[in-house]
Amino acid sequence: MSDVNTALDAAQDQLGRAIDKARVGEDRELAGRVRDNGERLVRLVLALLRMTKVHALDNHAFDHPIHDLGAVLVELIDTLGTVHIAAVEDQVYVNDVRIRIDERGEGEPGIASELKRHRVGGFSFHVAPTEPQLRIFVAALAQPPSSDQPKRALQARLAANGLDSIEVAGVYRYMVAGEEKVEHRSQREVAAQATRLLDQTCDNLVKNRLPNPLPLRRVVTEMLGSDLDPSWTPPPESSPFSAHAMRVARYALAIGQRASLADAILQDLGVAAMFHDVGYASREGAGGGHPGYAPPFERHGSAGARMVLRQRGFHEAKIRRALACLDHHRDFADPAGTPSAFGRILRIAEDFDNLTRGDGAALSPTDALSGMVMRAGTAYDPTLLRVFVNVLGRYPPGSVLELADGRVVTAISMARSPQTFARPLCRQADGTLVDLAAEGEVARVL
Repeated sequence: MSDVNTALDAAQDQLGRAIDKARVGEDRELAGRVRDNGERLVRLVLALLRMTKVHALDNHAFDHPIHDLGAVLVELIDTLGTVHIAAVEDQVYVNDVRIRIDERGEGEPGIASELKRHRVGGFSFHVAPTEPQLRIFVAALAQPPSSDQPKRALQARLAANGLDSIEVAGVYRYMVAGEEKVEHRSQREVAAQATRLLDQTCDNLVKNRLPNPLPLRRVVTEMLGSDLDPSWTPPPESSPFSAHAMRVARYALAIGQRASLADAILQDLGVAAMFHDVGYASREGAGGGHPGYAPPFERHGSAGARMVLRQRGFHEAKIRRALACLDHHRDFADPAGTPSAFGRILRIAEDFDNLTRGDGAALSPTDALSGMVMRAGTAYDPTLLRVFVNVLGRYPPGSVLELADGRVVTAISMARSPQTFARPLCRQADGTLVDLAAEGEVARVL
């Protein structure tokens, strides 16, 4: 137990120092080193891919650039832990740091184009490959893409050659400020991808890998561009972990939007919500042939914060994620001090989901919200809880109502306006829609 307490004290001390750095902005010296080494990494990969067009990979011409690529990867992994490369249209990121690669000015295919042939948008190095393994990696990228599921085929090719520590990510793009929102995928498509990414994140963490927040951030961006109806139901194939995380993210984003948080903060909030329970993926007592076990409820918050903090280098988004892990079960009136803003939002979002989901307390949404209102100012930030009530309306989505004429309906919408606070859009058992803003009166809540 003393070892656990020592580790926790060290993590909390590290978090305190990180917060101090976040207050004055990103660690510029570290970001500069990441940019420089990230640029070297991407240019070396591109140079090696171009060399494969004129030389066989066993040619000695590859020796020096392969050695340099291995050296820069060792340095980046030593600095960052896991290294994530993401090519987003004409921008390239190493972890959360944008590097100076102009994809439009190379005159030859850039890294985004080379990866897109395989329907890939980036890759992650969880450990530093050996030089022979790097030759295999370059050869796999240089080969013609498979005609059937090229991304999956590339990942399988790497794994078959002992490179399962290199993980590929799908093609994605970011919506920039001012861009018109066009051709959004359906909520179901976005939700299905998000739950898959969350389950992959959990699986990676169990394998002692670090999560990559960039694909999840892209999903959050799409969620923000669509209807954030909290009555959304996760796809049937979702695990309990990903289904819960997605519902919490939707509630949290609905609170954040109604509270007029900036877009960048909302994106951080959505990712933090998806990461809030990652501590359960840690394995206490692992080692010596023992698989270990998930931490109990009391320790999963600090375990999650330690997971986030394992990736060296500090920036505000990472600090917000760590604080969300630590604070999402703390009371608003905690004698130790007021929790972080993300912690206060997630406390409301998670408790509401835990109280209403079938495998939780299974309360009706109305009863759950009424019970939470009774604890405003103690467990919950009263202002944020009031925002949440205003978002959901008097009859939150999922409320079963009996109307004055005897019909039984289920609320399926949030409060669409102040005038419809107590008049949600509803659905009868046969699928017929009933808009209480136009007809019907509520007799009682069932």
